[in-house]
Amino acid sequence: MKTGDVAELKMQKVLCKGKQMDEKTYICEVLKYDAQQECVVLILKTDKLTDISLDAVYKCEVSRDGVCTWCTGRVYKRYCSAKGKILRLQVENGFYKINIK
Repeated sequence: MKTGDVAELKMQKVLCKGKQMDEKTYICEVLKYDAQQECVVLILKTDKLTDISLDAVYKCEVSRDGVCTWCTGRVYKRYCSAKGKILRLQVENGFYKINIK
């Protein structure tokens, strides 16, 4: 995973009772990946930051050169910076490759 890769973020599970699942897929760009802290920093390309829930588990798919990897995690920070609308996703169980044949 490298800076500039396209990532798709989709809600997998709601953690807060009474909230509804969001079926929308959010398009992001990878800003950086911190392997030590298992954190992916993403730039939200469309939509509003408040559309992303802090009380949900998301699936993040990143594709590069025909290889697709995914992980699940929680967005623990969302804010605006000079680079754009930033999301910090804490990875829960590592990354998995999607074998497409």
